[in-house]
Amino acid sequence: LAELEPGLAGIEQFVREYLSVDHRDGRGDGCPSAALIDEIARQSDATRRAYADGMTAIIDDLAAAIGAKGPAARRKLFSAFALMVGALQVSRAVDDPSLSKSILDRAAVDALTLIRAVAPA
Repeated sequence: LAELEPGLAGIEQFVREYLSVDHRDGRGDGCPSAALIDEIARQSDATRRAYADGMTAIIDDLAAAIGAKGPAARRKLFSAFALMVGALQVSRAVDDPSLSKSILDRAAVDALTLIRAVAPA
């Protein structure tokens, strides 16, 4: 996130790259959340706390990048993150490339809607 263009434009780039066919197909270099979330849920409290701390840091970085403040903004950013991770997982699970791309595209629109809603005008 630190390497992105500042503000909403950089976050939009991040969302579109995250929810891209390249990221879907690049499982070896992709997001650990999308690859391991079901395994993390089965781990110890300490491991799950470490994951929660890392995820919270990502949300805080997103909020800072767009100037979003407050608990309502944070909740929407958590929702956007969860939407992105889940959509990537589902897009990898289906066997229809067209459906998979459609899932990614729709999730990008929906995640960006959530993110834009908390960005100051």
